[in-house]
Amino acid sequence: MIFVRKLCALILLGALLQSSAAGSAKNNEPAKLFREPFGVVGVHPLLLLDIPNLVERLNEVKAQWTRLGFPYRNFHGERRERFTDAYNILLPMLEQRGINVLGQLTGNRQNADWTDPDELERFREFVEYCVRTFPTVNHWEIWNEPDGEHFFGQMSNPDIYMEIVRIAHRTIKKNTPASKVVVGAFTQNGLAGERTNIPKAGYMMARMLEECYKRGLADYSDIISFHPYTNIKHPRHKMPYLRAKIGESLALMAKYGDSDKPVWLSEVGVRLGPCPSGYKGETEEVTLEDQAEWLGFIYNEIPRYRQIEKIFWMTFWNWDKPGDPDSKAYGLFNADWSRTPSFDAFIELVRKYEKDPYWVENTEPIDLEPVRYYQQGTAQSKPAAISE
Repeated sequence: MIFVRKLCALILLGALLQSSAAGSAKNNEPAKLFREPFGVVGVHPLLLLDIPNLVERLNEVKAQWTRLGFPYRNFHGERRERFTDAYNILLPMLEQRGINVLGQLTGNRQNADWTDPDELERFREFVEYCVRTFPTVNHWEIWNEPDGEHFFGQMSNPDIYMEIVRIAHRTIKKNTPASKVVVGAFTQNGLAGERTNIPKAGYMMARMLEECYKRGLADYSDIISFHPYTNIKHPRHKMPYLRAKIGESLALMAKYGDSDKPVWLSEVGVRLGPCPSGYKGETEEVTLEDQAEWLGFIYNEIPRYRQIEKIFWMTFWNWDKPGDPDSKAYGLFNADWSRTPSFDAFIELVRKYEKDPYWVENTEPIDLEPVRYYQQGTAQSKPAAISE
């Protein structure tokens, strides 16, 4: 009997050890992250002239999210009623089709002075009007690329930007406490300020993200957003560089105790046409096929990082404005609603993940070397060219 008891005890111990080893092995496996990352940017005001068609096209591309602008300048005076009526038609139709909305509170009134208390009160009233009038929108992004002088110059001052963030946060949480406040929409990763080679972009403040954290950003945000565009023809601007830019921002967020805060890429894409190749001033052409391939890389790879939840492709529709090459250089649809190769790539990815919406987590440390040459210590300087 004693022998039998010992034998049973050994068998039980062996089973426990095997179970423990199996559990340990399982715990060492990368986690699977649930994601619904497929968003699009580019609900151009012209599309509000035919809202049913707009909604059907968004439904056609199977977008889970769209970023919709609520321009400050369009919700004052006689414009307010017109835009309110349009959005009160559009938003219920999007909700009916399961398309979520990131509302972007942006767009200067002409000659707005953000140091004027009266202007700040007008902004507070604008935010309150939007969140009360459009209660189905429960994610609000504060401004667009505040670190760039092209988008409303004074905002590239972190003191001014953080003041409107605080006003927006208090107003949103007071009126709709469950809503999420998305802060940033920072150019690139919020750290790589530069004087760009795009004339209209102009100056971008270096390290805007960090300056905002020093002024309390962690307490006034539920989500941080970036626009990490990348020159895919430059030898150091491809996926390792994109990962490095994102990794640099995540490291800084961790420095300020924000390592668990979600990150959204509220704009990302690649422009058709000539791009600097990185060698002796030469350029290479970005084709429609290049664009579609880059879209695939982004949606397959970037959601594997734990903090990154949503990605909004720039853009949904090429509105083809005369004299504006950007208006026909990014979209899933052309101006005549013909599809681009990026449309096909987007749809293929949505179908790939709709039955199994999980990405295997990437836990490997991100190599930051690709961005080190970019950190010049001055926003006025461009990164050093890479020699052959």
